[in-house]
Amino acid sequence: MNQNSTNLRDVGGGGTVNSNILNRPTPTSSIYQKSLELLDKLAFVPGMEQFYEPLLNQKFDNSEQLYRDPMQFLWSIFQKGISLCILYNALEPLEKLEVEDIEQGGINTRKKAVYSFMKAVRNRQIGNEQDYFTITELFRDDTNSFLKASF
Repeated sequence: MNQNSTNLRDVGGGGTVNSNILNRPTPTSSIYQKSLELLDKLAFVPGMEQFYEPLLNQKFDNSEQLYRDPMQFLWSIFQKGISLCILYNALEPLEKLEVEDIEQGGINTRKKAVYSFMKAVRNRQIGNEQDYFTITELFRDDTNSFLKASF
C-alpha cells in the first residue's frame, strides 16, 4: 500500500469512530410505524370509532381525501379536539370532560376542546410537564409539533 491510500480500518472498519453515520443505532420505529401503532390502539377506545367511519365507509365529499399517510390521519383526529376529550374520559375520571358535537362548531370549538383536555391533564398531573403541548403546537403545520402532541 502506498502512502496516499486509505486503509478501511482507519475509516471505521476496525477503529472506533464516535459519530459516524454508519455506526449510529437505527431508530426502533419510524414516525409512520408509530402512527400506525397508535391508530390501532385508538381504534379500541370507546367513542373513537366515529373518527374511523369515513375510512371504513369510504364516504368522502370533495373536501375530504382518503388518508394514505397514518401520521396525517392521526394529526387530523387530534386536531378535532373532541378526540382528546374522549381519550381523557376513557381514563374514567371523577369529572368527565364535556364532549360537544364538533361538526356544529368551527376551529374555536375544536380549540376549546383541546384546551379542556390540556387543563384536565395538567390538573390531574398526568404525564411529565415537558411532554405537554400547546394548542398552537397541535394546530401548527409542523412535524416537530405533531411529534410533541402525539408521542
